[in-house]
Amino acid sequence: MENYFDKQFELRYFEMDNSGVASPTTILTLIEETAADHCHSINMSLYDLEKQHVGWVLLGGFMQMDRYPGYKEKLIIRTWLSTYSTVKGFRENIIYDEKGKIIGRAKGIWVFFDIKKRRPLQIFTDIREKWSYFNEESVNQDITKKIEAIDTAGYSKEFKVNRFDTDMYQHARKQHQIFTMAY
Repeated sequence: MENYFDKQFELRYFEMDNSGVASPTTILTLIEETAADHCHSINMSLYDLEKQHVGWVLLGGFMQMDRYPGYKEKLIIRTWLSTYSTVKGFRENIIYDEKGKIIGRAKGIWVFFDIKKRRPLQIFTDIREKWSYFNEESVNQDITKKIEAIDTAGYSKEFKVNRFDTDMYQHARKQHQIFTMAY
């Protein structure tokens, strides 16, 4: 396969649940880190983009795991863009265990975003040329459909979000689970 980016991880204690297995949140965080490193590999780190008041926003996605890895297990996450338009791209991911066996797959739809104007922006030509794409999906799942909104939540819990709980785009960090949840 051409035009992909690989990132290796060794799972750490704080990324485990009570039984010593990585949680879905851990896997999603590692996928996000792989995407960030892919940006960095083409000299367009998220910090470089932020200085230009632009960045990537995840609109939606899908993850399918055959099994969740355990403590100290090594993983490789392979990522690539399967298709993109002027403002958005579909990022594919395959998660391999240390023996090279596929244990999970994920995909996300990302929009290039003007942070100041709060709207989509045309992807820089330099990014499009350096990333190229590989027209193969990691998982056959339609992630373009909108989730239907609910009128009232059966359960909700509010958390106070402090400044140190947010990333550089003012998103609440998911590992702290400090956002309003509705079920």
